[in-house]
Amino acid sequence: MPRVSKIRQEKALKKLRPMQRAMLNGNPKRTKQVREFIDKDHKISTIFYDLLDEYEVSKPNPKKVIGDMKKLIEKDQDFLDPYSYIAEACYLLENYDEYFSYTYRAYLKALHKVATKDGEYPKQLLWGHIENRHIVRALNNFAQAMWDNEDVRIAIEVYRELLASNPHDNIGARFSILALRMGYLSDYEKLFTTKPKTLFGPDATKLNNWFEKNARLYPEEFTSLPEL
Repeated sequence: MPRVSKIRQEKALKKLRPMQRAMLNGNPKRTKQVREFIDKDHKISTIFYDLLDEYEVSKPNPKKVIGDMKKLIEKDQDFLDPYSYIAEACYLLENYDEYFSYTYRAYLKALHKVATKDGEYPKQLLWGHIENRHIVRALNNFAQAMWDNEDVRIAIEVYRELLASNPHDNIGARFSILALRMGYLSDYEKLFTTKPKTLFGPDATKLNNWFEKNARLYPEEFTSLPEL
């Protein structure tokens, strides 16, 4: 079962190093925080989702997925979900350098779309706008990669920005922040996986009960959340 680490707890509170801060900085030309960001509609997304439907039937191997997704990137380098699918396929192939490379490329593109030069996200970067979801996923995937790599300071900063800009928290950033503060790795969700496993991941009731019990220990993180 997942275990807490005091060292990880301490890392979450350490001052950011210059290199870490640089990885969080966004568009160098943007000095003011955006009130609300809604991305443009990417026409390539229709082809992407059609491919996903096809994959449900054909169950392609990772190399086929990589080839398909690279073709989509050639057509639109700013639609970010193909990068994430390539990263996942590279991970399955145990090509971890390429996994991180594509995860990081998507993150940088997402960051430069939405964040200021000092790394401040829009006041609203809402998941409810379908156009934003590829961006939110790219940011979230990078945070998890950093967490798995034990760079918890980068991870928690990204999750904090995601939560602040989307307080209804469709991706569960609040759970990740709490787990980081408590010293868990990203496999903490195993604590809430029932037997037999639920079809859609961890048991939501158990996860929410855990959050309600422990979030009060970190009021500085969770002062203005709506009822979820």
